[in-house]
Amino acid sequence: MFNRVKQNRGYAAFRRSTVFRFLQRLKDSDEGAYQRITHYILRKKKKRILDVYRRKFSPKILIETGTWKGDMIAEFADKRNSFTSIYSIELSPYFYNRALKRFSGYPNVFLSYGDSAKVLKEILLDVHESCLFWLDAHYMKGKTGKGNLDTPIVEELNAIFNHTIKSHVIIIDDAKDFNGARDYPDLDWLRRYILQARPEASFIVQSGVIRIVL
Repeated sequence: MFNRVKQNRGYAAFRRSTVFRFLQRLKDSDEGAYQRITHYILRKKKKRILDVYRRKFSPKILIETGTWKGDMIAEFADKRNSFTSIYSIELSPYFYNRALKRFSGYPNVFLSYGDSAKVLKEILLDVHESCLFWLDAHYMKGKTGKGNLDTPIVEELNAIFNHTIKSHVIIIDDAKDFNGARDYPDLDWLRRYILQARPEASFIVQSGVIRIVL
C-alpha cells in the first residue's frame, strides 16, 4: 500500500509538470511522435532501474525474457564496464529475426528463439554465477508470440529458484498487469509465492516494476 501511495503522489506531481503538459499537447497533435517519445522515456527509466542494481550487486550477466525490439539489449550491449554477457529469449519469429540482424555485430549478445518457460532453464545450465534478470515476456497481440500462457512468469521464476546459484536479482516489468487476469497472478499471490519459495528474498513494487533480490 505504501508503495502505491508513493507512486500515486509521484504521478500527481508529474501531472502538474511542464513535461506532462507538453506530452498531452503532442498526443493531441501527433499520436505517432507521442508514442515514440513516451516509449523512449520509459525505456530510459527502466534502464536506470537496472543500472541501480547492476552497480549495487555487480552481476556480469544480464538475462532478459521478451526481446521484442531489442531496446533493453541496446542500452547495455556496447557499454564499457557493463555486462560481459547478455542473453535474451524471444518467442516471436518476427522479433527474433529482427534482433538477430540488429545485434549481429555484438559478440557478447546471445539470442535464443523459443518459449522462455522452457528456454530459460536451458540457458541457466551453462550459467555458474549470479545474474540480473529482466523478465518481460508476455503476449501483446500483433506480431508478438504466445506460448501456453499469456505470461510465463511463474515458470520463469521456478527456473531461477531451481538454479544452482541462489543469489540473483530479478526485475519484472509491468507490475500493473499483475491483477489476476490473462494468466497473470495478482501481486499478493506473487509475493506469497516468492517468499514461500525463498523466505530470505526481498520483494518491492516500485516505479512500475517488481524488484526481487535473492
